[in-house]
Amino acid sequence: MSEPVAPHDHVLVHCPKCDARATIQARSGPVRLTCAACGYTKEWPHQYRLTRSSALAVYNSGNTILEARLWLETHCCGGHRLWALNERHLNYLRAFVRSTDRCREFPSPPGDRQLADKFPAWMVEAKHRDEVLRALDRLHATL
Repeated sequence: MSEPVAPHDHVLVHCPKCDARATIQARSGPVRLTCAACGYTKEWPHQYRLTRSSALAVYNSGNTILEARLWLETHCCGGHRLWALNERHLNYLRAFVRSTDRCREFPSPPGDRQLADKFPAWMVEAKHRDEVLRALDRLHATL
């Protein structure tokens, strides 16, 4: 399975101006936030790189990315933050949580930890599966 968020991918966020769904793109050139609803755009210098690790680090710390709140975010399992960066990341999470044979369906080659190896314990425990899937389905409905 491919990585859910590759470098130079996009992140879905709330528009800082109108709160509609906006996109942060970083495929080439400067990183740019654009909102189709209100036309708001903002660019950051070319030296700012939006990579999977930088986006994950920002959201794991509970902060915004480029002054915008993440679109795909909710609380789950006693107040834990459950979030995804974009639809591909959300689909990966849903597939992983649904899986009953993760070693076979989401293998990690020796020395190459996959994203799934970094999920918090509360998210991957069988006792939370139904609650996490309901939360992920709520997020998917916002797309």
